[in-house]
Parts: sequence; C-alpha cells; structure tokens
Amino acid sequence: MGSGARGAAWIVGVGLAVSGTGEGHAQMAAGPDSAARAAVARIDEGRQVRLQMRPDARLLAGRIVSRDASSLLLADGDTAVIAYGDLERVWVRGHHAGRGALIGGALGLAAGAAFGYMIGEAFCYEGPGCTPEAMLYFGGIGGAGGAAVGALIGLLVPDWKSRFP
Repeated sequence: MGSGARGAAWIVGVGLAVSGTGEGHAQMAAGPDSAARAAVARIDEGRQVRLQMRPDARLLAGRIVSRDASSLLLADGDTAVIAYGDLERVWVRGHHAGRGALIGGALGLAAGAAFGYMIGEAFCYEGPGCTPEAMLYFGGIGGAGGAAVGALIGLLVPDWKSRFP
C-alpha cells in the first residue's frame, strides 16, 4: 500500500469516526417522510394530536384513527388522510400532572411542617423533642395531600408535547 493509498484510507477512517454510526445519515437520506412516519408510529391510536402541514403551515387537530406505511387517518368530526411527507410538525396532547404533583407536594410539605411547628409549640408539653416530631408528621401529611391535589389540578391543565421534528 503506497503512501497515497494510506493517506486516503486514513481520511476515510477519520471521516467515518467523526460522522458516528451512520444511523442518522440513513434517516436523513430516507427523508422527512420516514422520520415523520417513525414519530407517528410511537403515538397510540386514539391520542389527540395537532399537525402542522407543509407548505402552508396550516394546523389540523384531531385523533389518530389509523395509520399505514404512507399516511395516517385523522378524525375530528370529519376525517382526513394525511401523507407523512406533508407533515412539518407533530404535537401530542398531554397534561401537567407530574409538575402539579411536585409543586403541590412542596407547598403541602412546607405548609404541613409550619402547621406542625405551631402545634408542637402550642400544645406539646413533653419537652423540646416534640416539635420536630409534629413537623415531620404534619409535613408528611401535607406533602402527600398537596401532591395528590397538585396532580389532579395538573391533569386539568393541557399541554402539547412536540413529537416531530
């Protein structure tokens, strides 16, 4: 192998190493249709979606009724067959239950611990160790109750989660 061939092989090797495994290149070469198809395939039928169409950026919303290799069937009163190549963006309807549980739990914990402190200071005659126990007890109850209420409120707050691109 001459020095020119070694240099070319070295350049090709470096190019392959820098470009990664090639999976991304295969997806890009396949085009946006396959990426949109893969994104829609991960969405359960019956889920509410919002679609931004090419080329006019028109928005459609509805539920996925079915899908095949080239298109999906969207229903919201009327039905529409949407080709994957016509999709610019895809969102799925979700909610904020997790975020609501975190916020409600934190607020409930703080309120319960504060209430436990006041109860411990006002009614605890067993000595100085009683107030922290009351704070833990009421803080735990407040945190659990706050998380439950926060999750329920979060279920009522809609959210659109991007799935493609």
